[in-house]
Amino acid sequence: MNRTSTEGYCEKRVESMAQVSNGLLCGGVNKNIGYRYIAVFPTCEETKYEFKLPTDFGNGGSVYLDGEYMVGSTNDIW
Repeated sequence: MNRTSTEGYCEKRVESMAQVSNGLLCGGVNKNIGYRYIAVFPTCEETKYEFKLPTDFGNGGSVYLDGEYMVGSTNDIW
């Protein structure tokens, strides 16, 4: 993805997902933004991956995994 980012927003490659936020990584706002995570894992028949995505659907949101819709809300759940 080689696009010009809007001021205060960005694309970053990180080695850890700890404390990932638009403000910390890009110096931007921390509300009304979206995230897209792309991760590549090795293929191994015996390996089972489990994911817990701590979503913040304050103004609605969706979670997709491998392009498949998992969960979403159009409401402010807070």
